Amino acid sequence: MGSKLITLSNYDDWEEIEEELKKQGFQLDGIDEELFVQDIENLDLEGENTDYLSPRKLFETLRDSGVLYDSDKFEVMEAFIEVRSYKDFEALVEENGESWDDDIHLYKGYSWEDYGREQFNNCGYEFPGDLENYFDFAEYGESFSYDGTIEKYSGGLIEIYYNKGDKTMKNQYQILKDRQHKEFNAFPLGAAFSQTQFTEMMAKWGLEPTDTDKILHVGAGCYIRKTDREAFHALVERLEKEKQDAIAADTTGEGFIKDMFLYELANHEYCITYDLEDTLDALCLTVDEINADKRLLRGLEKALSQYLKDSKNY
Repeated sequence: MGSKLITLSNYDDWEEIEEELKKQGFQLDGIDEELFVQDIENLDLEGENTDYLSPRKLFETLRDSGVLYDSDKFEVMEAFIEVRSYKDFEALVEENGESWDDDIHLYKGYSWEDYGREQFNNCGYEFPGDLENYFDFAEYGESFSYDGTIEKYSGGLIEIYYNKGDKTMKNQYQILKDRQHKEFNAFPLGAAFSQTQFTEMMAKWGLEPTDTDKILHVGAGCYIRKTDREAFHALVERLEKEKQDAIAADTTGEGFIKDMFLYELANHEYCITYDLEDTLDALCLTVDEINADKRLLRGLEKALSQYLKDSKNY
């Protein structure tokens, strides 16, 4: 027996749908109690065999995700299912409820070239002369997809900050750090640790080795052209502000703050040294600053607990 098409957004809970099915002649406590999804309109589940979907579970997943009542969320869901799967979507909703899409962003209508240009422009870079005509913005944009956080879908690009095939959200500090690292590396920065390297660097910029009045040393063997000075300082200031804004936005210390401590503890092998100095130096923090801020202190405590537990299991 097949029912009429049921508009799921008209219902708040499964019991209301059961009542509707009973009105249509279903005997839900008898022979008809084994329900399955016969047809779905306005939702492409990308090859999912709907015969094995629980109608109740499907409804409750869509309801709890908020997509039945929010067209923007629905659009994000469609893009997500296209590049991942309905099962991944279901797991994400089960873990995070209506906040499942907090770490997903759509770049509607974007090509890799569009994304590459936006990322490049966000860095405040400028090409000298007509060099822009020789830069492959599409390849630059697609290079951000190496870790699977941004992918192409039929309507543009989708950015997903959680581990593929896993319900666990990625380390937010690492996400920021990786993105900023890409931006910094894209800046026209030169490096030279010998006279030969210095000569090659200058030649790349169309300068003679004696044109030292046209460059600036920015530390650690790195140089910039004086014409790039303002853009370089703007980049450094913006990257630092992004980190400070992320710290300020974490009101409990259990989000970005915990993630930043967790990342740097692992990066400096705390499980071997049991010394916090390198971790704190990497974050430009002191013990006094942490003790004076309950969020920082809680984040560090949470990170230490998780890191040592994970290290023991490993």
